[in-house]
Amino acid sequence: MKISLYRCFFSLALFLIPSSSSASFAQLEQTAFNKRLKPDGSMQFAYQWRLDEKRYNLQFTLDQDQVLSLPLTAPNFSNQMLNREVEVALKRHAVALSQRGVQATVRKLPREISYSVTAPNQTTADIAIEELEAVSHEAKQKYYERHYVVNFTDHLNRDFVQNDYVQYASKSIEGLKPIVEAIKDIQENASDSREFTKLAMTWLQSIPYNDLLNRNDSNGAGFLSPIDLLRRNVGDCDSKSTLLAALLKAYDHNLRIHMVLLPQHALLAMSLPAQNDEQTLNINGRDMLLIEPTGPAHFGKGQVDGKSALAILNRQYETLTF
Repeated sequence: MKISLYRCFFSLALFLIPSSSSASFAQLEQTAFNKRLKPDGSMQFAYQWRLDEKRYNLQFTLDQDQVLSLPLTAPNFSNQMLNREVEVALKRHAVALSQRGVQATVRKLPREISYSVTAPNQTTADIAIEELEAVSHEAKQKYYERHYVVNFTDHLNRDFVQNDYVQYASKSIEGLKPIVEAIKDIQENASDSREFTKLAMTWLQSIPYNDLLNRNDSNGAGFLSPIDLLRRNVGDCDSKSTLLAALLKAYDHNLRIHMVLLPQHALLAMSLPAQNDEQTLNINGRDMLLIEPTGPAHFGKGQVDGKSALAILNRQYETLTF
């Protein structure tokens, strides 16, 4: 089984799509970062970043319960470990079947687990096979849920196992609400969703980029969960997109958020009305504003780089709904 990794790319070629051509490459950098674990188990975070000549400060505290509620980055997916868990579950059920006069044989093959039954009659055999299929499926789903992965088919009909971005985000929403309040505190208008999105985007864009493929930085799977991204102060495209999706949902649960998965990249599309020449993507009959949180280059709302724009134009993408 393959694993789909989204390795981010960057390009300064914005001439491929006319609506991107007005994007300007402002100077964006993180100028300070501080993290402190307090005796009561809470975590304090403080950020400073600069966008051109304007400086921003963001501070927030996650209490111990909030920190513990946030999902950690799951171990890298292992097809071997998945098959091992399926094998154990099947052999356990084979024992139960033997007490009903059915002999079930479970075999471990190089890439999968096979099973067969010997029963007094065809009906009993069919029932036993159905039970083993259900046990196999349940064991697989439990492994997927515990390791935050899902089955995925890309635009070329290739099957993968990929990170379950939706589950990571949904289980992070409540724990990230202090960040939402901290961002609203530095807004001029706390009810302005466009301003909130802009501030959250530039903050995430300023966090140092890392492709997360080195095991010294992560589990080597090219992804960090929202809390691990905050703790390590690094992130890549799908990690930052997942964190931003959770923040946007925490800010306004009614916002429609989609992750746009490109061949080598990931970004977001959301239900904000476009202004001027901001780029959108039509999803399910509705134009969604494109949002690029990755950095280190600064892109405003509705601005994406040339490679992303070309991939979208050529329909080389899939979408996930948060």
